[in-house]
Amino acid sequence: MEPVTNDILQVSIKDEYVRDKSVISRHIKNALEDELDNEVVAKFATTSRDGKTYIVDYYNLDMIISIGYCVENGRQSS
Repeated sequence: MEPVTNDILQVSIKDEYVRDKSVISRHIKNALEDELDNEVVAKFATTSRDGKTYIVDYYNLDMIISIGYCVENGRQSS
């Protein structure tokens, strides 16, 4: 069996909570400033359709839960 992982991309978080990427970015920024240590578990390079390479962050379960709490409870981002 393969190990189960809860690591997730920001775009997947955006899709899960049906929010704009900018909203999720603000929640991530606020969570890192206020309550969590660095919850990025990995950085990977990915190539987009336009041929450019981007570094993307994968977040752990603590970040996912924090964002979910903010989104579901309507907490305002500063």
